[in-house]
Amino acid sequence: MTFENETKQDKLKHKYAKYPRLDPNLCAFKDEETIETAQIEHIKKIKAKILKKYFLPTISISFIIITVLICSFAYIYIQQNNQIIQLSSNTSEMEKQISEQKQEIKRLSNRQAVQNNDNENNNLTNKLQEMRQIIQNGYTPDKYDERLCTIPDCNSRANNGSYYCSRHECTVSGCHEQIINDNSQYCLLHQCIIPDCTNERQANSYYCFSHECLYPSCHKKRHSDWGMHCAEHDN
Repeated sequence: MTFENETKQDKLKHKYAKYPRLDPNLCAFKDEETIETAQIEHIKKIKAKILKKYFLPTISISFIIITVLICSFAYIYIQQNNQIIQLSSNTSEMEKQISEQKQEIKRLSNRQAVQNNDNENNNLTNKLQEMRQIIQNGYTPDKYDERLCTIPDCNSRANNGSYYCSRHECTVSGCHEQIINDNSQYCLLHQCIIPDCTNERQANSYYCFSHECLYPSCHKKRHSDWGMHCAEHDN
């Protein structure tokens, strides 16, 4: 046990050998004020030793770490700015390419439109020349117009100036519209609007003679099937 204590004591002596020490003779032969002053100076020397050994290296290491962090952050910031600048440059380049592509598409569209117009003009010119040739050869519309009725499955020749044949065209003079159905002789504009009625409308009216009020200048519907006037004039 004594050997271990001596070993520990030797280690402590060796560890603190370089630290400032208080002179034992000073404590034995000097007055109290001198000893107090010597103790204060001794403490100052120990603090200076500790500051030099521990605090200054800590500050230096902290300064180095802070410097490294600042440099790292600066490097990251510069890299990010470079990436942003690169992205902006790429975006500007892409926008430029898109703008050029739009202009190219517009130019091609205009060229295509011009070509289409030229083709249409050529077709119209050819048709005009054909019509002139037909007229010179004695063209008569009623005799030589071979257009067919546009109603599906109808092979009859269309009337002059119409898309429909006589069977499918409204019978009102001057009207070339399609009849409502095969049981009718009139189109939607000239047939009475009463359901199941196939009679022709009266002038300026929606109803035929059988369903229009007989009061002069009144074009309203009759009040009832057996009446002769509308509700306003049925008195």
